[in-house]
Amino acid sequence: MKSLLITSALALALSCAMTYTASVQAGLEKQATQSTQLKKSAQAAVPANASKEMKSAVNDAKLASVNINKASVAQLQTLKGIGEAKAKAIVEYRKAHGKFKSKQELTQVKGIGEKLIAQNAQRISL
Repeated sequence: MKSLLITSALALALSCAMTYTASVQAGLEKQATQSTQLKKSAQAAVPANASKEMKSAVNDAKLASVNINKASVAQLQTLKGIGEAKAKAIVEYRKAHGKFKSKQELTQVKGIGEKLIAQNAQRISL
């Protein structure tokens, strides 16, 4: 009887864990999609008849600083030339090696070169 209760409890715990994991994954996918949409909209031209506030907001989004020691995958994707794969690589490098000590240390991440850093130099912060 005890083993049946333990088995049932373990099955319930496993089911809850799987549901939670699926929920977290869905949330991360939604965040990545929203980031991609934001990135695309920031790259799009602002209509000539847009309000001054709208033009300012779009320009602010294009110029927002990204702290490479704290940024999420989605936030890193707002940088020019950084897609999901490179953003994940940056986060993994950060987890393995600790905080970046300089912008140039980004070149240690596979797929990140001097040119990409130069394109985003004003937006990258530590």
